Amino acid sequence: QLTLPNHTSEIIREIKSIKGVEDVLEMGAFVPLGEAFDNDIPSYSNLLWGQMLPDSTALQFEVVSGGNNLVSFLHPKNADLLSREMAVDEVIIDQVIADKLKKYPDVQTVDIMGVSYKIARIVPKIGLSFSPDYGSVWLPLGDAPISGVYVRCNPIYKKAVKKEIDAVIRNYLPESIPYEIQTLKNSIQKRAGYPLMQRSIAFAIGLLTLIIILFGMYSTVSIETNKRRKEVAIRKINGATSKDIFHLFGRLYVALIVASFMVSAPLIVLIWNKLWMEIPVEHRPNIFWGLALALFSIVFFIGLVVYRKLKRIANINPAEVVKIV
Repeated sequence: QLTLPNHTSEIIREIKSIKGVEDVLEMGAFVPLGEAFDNDIPSYSNLLWGQMLPDSTALQFEVVSGGNNLVSFLHPKNADLLSREMAVDEVIIDQVIADKLKKYPDVQTVDIMGVSYKIARIVPKIGLSFSPDYGSVWLPLGDAPISGVYVRCNPIYKKAVKKEIDAVIRNYLPESIPYEIQTLKNSIQKRAGYPLMQRSIAFAIGLLTLIIILFGMYSTVSIETNKRRKEVAIRKINGATSKDIFHLFGRLYVALIVASFMVSAPLIVLIWNKLWMEIPVEHRPNIFWGLALALFSIVFFIGLVVYRKLKRIANINPAEVVKIV
């Protein structure tokens, strides 16, 4: 903290010369340098903003600020879109915002905190955005003090590059001062500590709830099939086959499962996204597999129980069932 900021340019130059390093992204601080280190504040900025369009429609977007090569660093295929220098009054927008502005050909600027910026160009995606549905605007940091450096390297040289970077740092930092090189994934996970704990709690509660639901379903199916034994017997006397009996009960449970998931799935996704809203979308766990596993477990369990119960009833002699009743 006391030594490295004074040698930023030398450190970056040496890192760029390491074999296997493809690009280096210099990130600027938005708080005093010491606080940025102490509090592990991310060295890029995400700010939700908006402006009024000519028809009084609100255009909401996310302002993402970083080093001059932010977009090309995160998305190398877009490097050619940043081939020329940008003026201080220019920004880059993503395709989401460009699509929203198609109905407003006269709108050629983006307002950020009272300052109008010209739209320099459009890129398919701007990295590190939290709200992709809004669309993102990239605003270069300019002369903001460097608080961190991200290095992209060829995976083949990953271990060697990390070792070389550590050696570079140690040229300016005594061995007595602890220092750790983190990956972007580790940094995201560190910031996501609280949501990760919430996810574990939610998983435990969800698993317990699923078990309770399955036991409840088993009791419901057992009671329902036993109550309707006479109805099943009468239908068999009238010529109903086992297939007809399965269809009679199956369509009820299929309808219940479909209806319950149509109501619950959107609510679960909404709550999940709220839980992870502080984490960039591309680093959030995919809830699809959780929903798919829950649906499969419930359908499989109910299908198995209904099949066994109905198979037992369907094989009973109708005359004995009616006589017992």
